[in-house]
Amino acid sequence: MLNLGENSFKLMENIARFAQAARAYGLSDSETFQTVDLYEKMNLHQVILCLFALGRKVMKNSQQIFPSK
Repeated sequence: MLNLGENSFKLMENIARFAQAARAYGLSDSETFQTVDLYEKMNLHQVILCLFALGRKVMKNSQQIFPSK
């Protein structure tokens, strides 16, 4: 469940849930990021790497489900 609002704890919880979901989808720990990386803008490079890795994984999985002719 997505937490709405300005509360710092809730925002950090949303970020942590995204990272957990990315791992559950199949990303490795080295492909994901720590909550603080995004929340405090400490390591945005790792956040971007995670998004690209997630995009690759989604494309790979969708090709397995819906192969091209």
